[in-house]
Amino acid sequence: MSFKQKIVAFILLLIIGTVLGILGDVDFTVARPDYFWPGGVIQSVSGIFFGWTGVIASTLFPVISSTLRGVAPIKIFLWTFANFMQAFIPYLTKRIFKFDPYTFNKKTILCFIFGCVLAADILGAQVAVLSFFYTGEITSKAMYWVIFIRWAMANIPSATVFGLLLLKFFAPALKECRLYDEE
Repeated sequence: MSFKQKIVAFILLLIIGTVLGILGDVDFTVARPDYFWPGGVIQSVSGIFFGWTGVIASTLFPVISSTLRGVAPIKIFLWTFANFMQAFIPYLTKRIFKFDPYTFNKKTILCFIFGCVLAADILGAQVAVLSFFYTGEITSKAMYWVIFIRWAMANIPSATVFGLLLLKFFAPALKECRLYDEE
């Protein structure tokens, strides 16, 4: 990808991710993430398709969407590293397991589901909820596990279903148009 294409991809990921982030459940009580967050699908595929450009955009768009939804700045700050993890782990998974996201086969599907979705979202949820626990916003272990499960379940279903659809139908178009990063 050329530098101009990376800038365009970055802007489009920010816009699409922000819109999808805003579409999640908008009930914010203490440290409670969304029940359904469609922005997770962008985090699961952006690093795979667009390399570091996708990872950075997928770390920043939750900041924008959460700000637009009126989330407290401390929560946004605490969630930022978790969002980075959820975008970086798919990027890393592609490089470690050397799967080709443009070829929809068993290896791609398994790497995507287990590395790009499950590992990324479980670790992201763990980082986010631990930050709430250590800052005192979550005071009991029971609440810790409730929030952890909510965070993971807000991302995993949408990232799995829509991510696989993007791999199946969108990835070949990206490859044909040469709009992907070969990092």
